[in-house]
Amino acid sequence: MVSILEKKNDAALFWAYELFYSGFENELFPLLWRIYFEFFATLNPAFEAYFWKKQQETGENTLVLLVANMVNNLCRRKFNTDVFFLREISMNFEMEKPYPTLEECLSTNNYEAIAHHIVEVGKDDLPETVTKLQDIAKTAAIYFKEKGLKEKPFKPSEEMVKYVNAKVILVARIMQYFVQLNKDIKLVKGLYLSVDIEDLIMYDTVEATSDFPPRKILDFACAYSPETTYLNMFHCNRIDNIMLYFRKKWLYYAEDSPIWRERILEYEGKLDHTTQEVVFDDDDKEEAFYNSYSLEPDEQPLTVVEKIIPPIIADKSVTWPAFYNKFGAVSQSLYKPGQEELEAL
Repeated sequence: MVSILEKKNDAALFWAYELFYSGFENELFPLLWRIYFEFFATLNPAFEAYFWKKQQETGENTLVLLVANMVNNLCRRKFNTDVFFLREISMNFEMEKPYPTLEECLSTNNYEAIAHHIVEVGKDDLPETVTKLQDIAKTAAIYFKEKGLKEKPFKPSEEMVKYVNAKVILVARIMQYFVQLNKDIKLVKGLYLSVDIEDLIMYDTVEATSDFPPRKILDFACAYSPETTYLNMFHCNRIDNIMLYFRKKWLYYAEDSPIWRERILEYEGKLDHTTQEVVFDDDDKEEAFYNSYSLEPDEQPLTVVEKIIPPIIADKSVTWPAFYNKFGAVSQSLYKPGQEELEAL
């Protein structure tokens, strides 16, 4: 997300394909769609239909190309932080009640109260929640139609809701219309960037060969380090003794990822939860496995290890106000969260 917002195209592609080729396809596409709706949808409404059409295509390498299509085009487009901060604020803080009616909120551009109306309709998986969201969508559609805007469907499709929370989509839909009413903001139009599969070879999984043993893979393949300055902001805490687990127990924990689970099963390995190790009943298969996949993190120099798990420097952590000042205040945003709210997140 940060790489996309900072327009670091190569880094964004690197992280996207790390997820994709590690087998986290089902996590990657909801993440990309969420980034679109929370940062790009209000200024780039036409992207939704374009991306969705690409996602429905079939054929060889379709999903590989879709990753690049989404990342490349997002990296090159303007964004704002309206939906992102409206979601954060409405989910973490209560407003003084009773709220103004939804009609009043729409007519007074009370974006925060609109988000609260949407977020607080109920739990996501309840049928009555869907009904209430549909009622809000109808009310908003009527309001914007009276303002002379061309009516578009507010109701998220069942297929799209599989990727992004319906409440987030509805907030984005409403903010799209407010952007259209604002004469000072121009919607982004233009050509879409496409790529050929040959352009993406550099992101393929690196495999060991007779001349390139697996212990060299980490130094070669880890092109970018995780951005630790945002960890505290998103409450992403590291486990204790992470270096010990990485150097000594790496394969046991790597099994949680689809690609390593598949590799271990291929050689009939299994987890020993007592020793936190992967064990093999067949010595030949164990030797073949390690000939292909022994990354040897315990033998890697500190420069390589700290590239994978960089130190966290507390006084360089990004705060919510700093995040807004960097990405929100300078964008074509309609919603400005309060300073006290930002500091309290």
